[in-house]
Amino acid sequence: MEFNKDLAVCLIGYFLAIFFSGLGLIYGAILFILKKDNEMYYEHSRNIMAIAIGIIILRLFAHFGTLIFSSLF
Repeated sequence: MEFNKDLAVCLIGYFLAIFFSGLGLIYGAILFILKKDNEMYYEHSRNIMAIAIGIIILRLFAHFGTLIFSSLF
């Protein structure tokens, strides 16, 4: 089985975006800036940053939602 470096770089970015959103956002931004000439990296870096931002927003809603509901009861 052959190791595909491009696939590994993208999968690492998606993993970071989902489980470590802050690092995923930074990784996506670095990938976006450094690999702008490669169309595949360009598209995946935008997706990685979008997923990271979306998960950060969901985590903020969950965090502040529990604070609001816990103060009501």
